[in-house]
Amino acid sequence: MKTTIIILFLTVTLAQAQWNIQKHLPSLPNGLNDSDFSRQPPQPVILDPIRTYHGVVVKVDKTWLAFSGKVLELNLKGGVHIEGRIEGATEDSDFVITNFPYQVADRDVLPTPGYVYLVKDAGYFTYRTQSGNTRTIHKYDYGTPYTPPPLTPEQMAAHKAEVQTKKEIAAAKALESDQAAAARDDTYGLLRMAERYRNGEGVETNLVKARVYFMRAAEAGSTTASNALIKLNK
Repeated sequence: MKTTIIILFLTVTLAQAQWNIQKHLPSLPNGLNDSDFSRQPPQPVILDPIRTYHGVVVKVDKTWLAFSGKVLELNLKGGVHIEGRIEGATEDSDFVITNFPYQVADRDVLPTPGYVYLVKDAGYFTYRTQSGNTRTIHKYDYGTPYTPPPLTPEQMAAHKAEVQTKKEIAAAKALESDQAAAARDDTYGLLRMAERYRNGEGVETNLVKARVYFMRAAEAGSTTASNALIKLNK
């Protein structure tokens, strides 16, 4: 009875995993990026969208295949022996995955909920069984997750300069927007200019101008400006 329940659980789990894969994979774009998956729930996350395959850095695309199943054996000459299905295959009942980078145990069910594992067809794998017979099954390669090399000092300096430039541009646009809003007697614009002159934020500190803007904002109905004006006068 216990064995029957376990088999039923594995069957339902594998069926659900395969349904998720078949449901989402047809819509996957050829050119992948971060926004294609993790930011569009409930679409499952494809791990390692950029990998090194045969020495070349590539993005996974529709030529890569999703697999689901349970782990039969670890370290089958460097691969993981899986009983399950490969996307689009009708005959495979078991196969080997090489270069699989994640830790698994015997009888584990893959993929982990919420994720899709993609692999490349790598031909066939021949091994000798415990009974001494020779057996050939399909082989699939996960590739190697790509880790970008660290930035050089020059690249880091250029990146910092780029970030700083973007901050300055954004700050200038924000100041221009506040000035324009204040010129229209917009309550929030008046309040922001008052705070800017009080704090020296984007402009030189000028408490006289800060009081004027706080007064105008308070007259326009800003309680924040009224309270700030009281503190400033103290």
